[in-house]
Amino acid sequence: MIDRKIIIRKLVEQLSTREYIRAAWLAGADSLEIVDEYSDIDLWIDVESGSEDNATQLVRDSLKAFCEIDYFFERKSSDNKKRQILIHLKGTPKFLILDIIIQTIGDATFFRTDTNNENPMILFDKKGVIKIAKISQDYKKKLLGRRKYLLEEYSILRIDVEKEIAKNNYFGAVHYYLILTKVVVELLRIKYYPIRYDVGLKHATHDFPKELLPKIRKLFQFQEVEDVNNRLEIMDSLIRKV
Repeated sequence: MIDRKIIIRKLVEQLSTREYIRAAWLAGADSLEIVDEYSDIDLWIDVESGSEDNATQLVRDSLKAFCEIDYFFERKSSDNKKRQILIHLKGTPKFLILDIIIQTIGDATFFRTDTNNENPMILFDKKGVIKIAKISQDYKKKLLGRRKYLLEEYSILRIDVEKEIAKNNYFGAVHYYLILTKVVVELLRIKYYPIRYDVGLKHATHDFPKELLPKIRKLFQFQEVEDVNNRLEIMDSLIRKV
């Protein structure tokens, strides 16, 4: 039976032989050492500029050499230095999706691990692309600026939610409230998991302190306008922690 180890090994055998492919590594569950039966394969491939199509075709050909592809989707992105492709192989578990990022960053890729335990699982690195570094002062300055902006946005959006609640407009209140939850989650990430401050609720159970999880879960449990109003108090208590 084809499993994740076979898929990764087969890809590495081909990717590592091409000069235009500089490095490849695993992120996500593999980097966190929390792989289970629901985990996909988060594969990052660093290539020379102009080689994106060749790398995409190589991935496709390498997989087709030992298994039929029943799902291939390229997700559109505004970032012209990154291409994301999603692949599923016929006969493999439903949740075993290959989530592949092909990047042409050009300079080194940094994984900031001074306060967190996530490290890339390096498959190969021929050009010294991957460097482990602590959070720089510039990165911290960027986060402080982002935090200031989000706190100001929180104040404005909260008023929008309150206005819709006062009008008893359920859908209007929910519209602004859901935007507000994204602001709160990002603020919490900046405090507790700064290297992944912009990924929303993904990996929340791993990234946030366990004592905060019930409150965060409660934010998304509501039915009526009054429920939304009550959740604002929970939000305020979380914001005071950031």
